[in-house]
Amino acid sequence: MTLVVAVNLAFDKPDARGRPLIVRSLTTTTVQFGGSDDRPFGPGFRDVRLLSGCSARAYNARIARVVEMKMLMLSTDFLALGGISRHDKLTIVALDRYVARCGGTLSAMSLTDGTPDVLPANLKSLRACTLAYSGGRRWKYVSRFCRVVRHADVVLYGHVAFAPMRLVQAALNPRARSLLMLHGIEAWHYRSSLHASGIRRMDSVVSISQYTLQRFTEAYRLKPGVRTYVVPNPVSPEVLRVADSAGLRTNVTQLSLLTVTRLSSSDPTKGVDLVIRALPALVANHPQLKYVVIGDGEDRVRLEELAQSAGVGAHVSFLGHVPEETLKEEFSRCTVFVMPSAKEGFGMVFVEAMAYGKPVVAARAAGATEVVEHGRTGMLVEYGDVAGLTTALDELLGNPELRRRLGEAGHLATQGKFSFESYCDNWFAVCEDLEPRPARVAASAGATS
Repeated sequence: MTLVVAVNLAFDKPDARGRPLIVRSLTTTTVQFGGSDDRPFGPGFRDVRLLSGCSARAYNARIARVVEMKMLMLSTDFLALGGISRHDKLTIVALDRYVARCGGTLSAMSLTDGTPDVLPANLKSLRACTLAYSGGRRWKYVSRFCRVVRHADVVLYGHVAFAPMRLVQAALNPRARSLLMLHGIEAWHYRSSLHASGIRRMDSVVSISQYTLQRFTEAYRLKPGVRTYVVPNPVSPEVLRVADSAGLRTNVTQLSLLTVTRLSSSDPTKGVDLVIRALPALVANHPQLKYVVIGDGEDRVRLEELAQSAGVGAHVSFLGHVPEETLKEEFSRCTVFVMPSAKEGFGMVFVEAMAYGKPVVAARAAGATEVVEHGRTGMLVEYGDVAGLTTALDELLGNPELRRRLGEAGHLATQGKFSFESYCDNWFAVCEDLEPRPARVAASAGATS
């Protein structure tokens, strides 16, 4: 049994901006509630279990912790096509929803983006967020940070590389809470004592996967008391809308494999070379099979030469960077999405492929195992096992019913666990835990008495 509090509240009217109501009087009754949910009344009653015996003044002080909360988010970029950029863009939209509901504000700063001629559709509808661009000029980025951070209640550091700036925050605004976001491989290894010093001062850490959080914790030995959260990446509402409008094309006539990734020689573990080595056996069984690779980088030349030497050059198409419309069409057209990568912190492209109802083949490694469920939404193979990869792909290419079943299950996951609404709910829960320092609470209590 969980002890909670039943609350009777008498409210003043909301202000013109619709901010949360201020309590004029409050009485509480202690009751017993069955079950393990410590929020039986829903998210509108924040930590209602803490209100037993408190006064209206104390309750108003707690409400003031989120009313007009000023958030500052540091991002490497949120206008590009990369995984981190897409993640940050969706995070901005989710946080904007939260601060708008609370009457607060969000300032999101991009390090590398320049001022765009046209904003992406989902950033045009922001209600409480201002966007700032530095165009890669670090001095401009840091200068703006030093100005804005003085007035922030919460600072969200969107990349481990920004951790040293936490030391600047400590000098300019020690009362503000700080949160570090982890995306994947960038957080797996120790960087420097300067980064570690900033990380030790973080109040909370949000990771896209449990695997990434574990690697980060091992690398930096987080201090006790740091709150940690796992918030899986969502599929973009726009992607899901396009996928739904296109219909789930699980029974395509032209068999094709698709990989979407950067082709970097500094990270040659994406598995494109493994798929190419599997192609001769696959083409023998499926002569019309095509393999499409979207993405570019300095490793592309090596991979093109590998395809030629393996005798499957005519079956492989390297498209490089493509417009969004082309990317959507290739996702919709492909038979199977495959990327047997060894070092995915999460694998945003897996979720996007699932949105289109495509079965996914990935490596049983790193964060991919938290996205792809073997035998349910796709297949997992050991990284580097070309024979195992060939078997999994051959089975999917030759079995339309299996492709349909896995694809439909993946699509359902993007409407639930990996939906944008679930992502917003997860971030709302994180934000409600980001309480300002005691000095701030005391000041708020005095202001509302």
